Amino acid sequence: SIESVAKAVRGRHKHIGACVDTGHFIRSGEDPVRAVRELKGRVFGVHVKDDKHQRDKRSHNVVIGKGHLDVVGLFQALRKTKFPADGGLSLEYESNPNNPIDDMAQCLAVARDAIGKVS
Repeated sequence: SIESVAKAVRGRHKHIGACVDTGHFIRSGEDPVRAVRELKGRVFGVHVKDDKHQRDKRSHNVVIGKGHLDVVGLFQALRKTKFPADGGLSLEYESNPNNPIDDMAQCLAVARDAIGKVS
């Protein structure tokens, strides 16, 4: 849970933080945008991934923006919380393993569009 991660890093050196894997948070029934906001200053990595199911341990990965991930909200939260310029930002997509290129291109287009909407 977001609270568990926050508790684990509280009081630790400022370089001890978390990687927000949006797909894992969604499958856990948690809001990854809220995680970024509440872990402000402790998020050093993000795995951008969307899932069409919540509270389901199995992955039902979809092109970002087609599931439960608020893509614009995620990038707004990263900007507002001053996600570090040297932080790790990974676009993840595991569906269609035999030919993921077209779907990954769609994910990248959605991410670019969302970033363009962030003020």
